[in-house]
Amino acid sequence: MSYSYDAEGNPIEQPTMYEERVAMAIKTIEEAGLAMPVLVDEIDNPLYCSYGRRPNNAYLIGMDGRVLLYQEWNLPDEMEAAIQQYLDGGDAHGAAGP
Repeated sequence: MSYSYDAEGNPIEQPTMYEERVAMAIKTIEEAGLAMPVLVDEIDNPLYCSYGRRPNNAYLIGMDGRVLLYQEWNLPDEMEAAIQQYLDGGDAHGAAGP
């Protein structure tokens, strides 16, 4: 399923206000059945700009705020394995920041 298009296949317009962005995120979280916290960046994308301008990057951030894993392109299976390793008491592999 692509979250860039609506049910009829039309592209979803990018929000222009933060409230619209939050509403879109909530809808996507519900449709995807996500059970993890999701960060919604401000409308001018300060986090995106700070952490690297990639269309699909992903970070695993430990409870201490340290970046444990950075992926320039989100690889869900590898991220899931790193999360499980971290939850099991080990350090996630590939720890690297931008």
